[in-house]
Amino acid sequence: MEAYDDLHSSKAVQRYYDASHIMAHLTLMSSAATVLPEMAALGVCQEEWTPSLGFTRERTVWLAAVGAKSAAAFGPAMIEFYVHALGASRHAIRIFDALFGLAAIALRYEDVRERVLRAVISHAETSAGQLVDDVAAVALAYRSAIDILKCRPRERQVTAALARVGWKGDNEGDGLASPEAFRLDPMEVGPDGKMLGFSVLPSMLSASPGQHYPRSKSRVFRLKLSEKELPRIMRRAWPSS
Repeated sequence: MEAYDDLHSSKAVQRYYDASHIMAHLTLMSSAATVLPEMAALGVCQEEWTPSLGFTRERTVWLAAVGAKSAAAFGPAMIEFYVHALGASRHAIRIFDALFGLAAIALRYEDVRERVLRAVISHAETSAGQLVDDVAAVALAYRSAIDILKCRPRERQVTAALARVGWKGDNEGDGLASPEAFRLDPMEVGPDGKMLGFSVLPSMLSASPGQHYPRSKSRVFRLKLSEKELPRIMRRAWPSS
């Protein structure tokens, strides 16, 4: 809240940014663990709660990748929670999060992909008559999610989108730890005309936790945001009223 109340305070923004990444590191450490279905019940009492929202709402590709891993780790047990969040949300970022989480689960568990696709298409058909804060962004999020869900596995990798975020399809280089991934918005329009986060989602899911980090400490400096960049990203994530 301190960072939100004072976006001009570099110290407050830095502390918030650091806290977000600490949470991401802890999530990556546990993302390969088996998540029991009953753990999803923890979200019952939290309106529109999802395991990815804490990362997607920060509007950076690297954190969104952690959100995708978190959603996939919870697995199909979270589908109904995401579908509920999708129907209840009226803000573009929450709708993006719900669609992103559903797509992550569906791509990880192929046997539920058709089920998820049907649910997303159903909500897309009714979303046009709903009042949302950003109609264009919501429409693009739905279109992007539906397209990636319809794609066959071998057709999901978008080379131009990977290049946009500085990633290599052959897992060479620094994996997901690119300067672009720490700065770009997963909701921006990518080279293929779809939201960038959805276009690179298959690569997010296929990367191991270790591939979220650079190969050496000497390359970490490339990821550090400047004092000017931090408030700009914060405003993107938490626009002031």
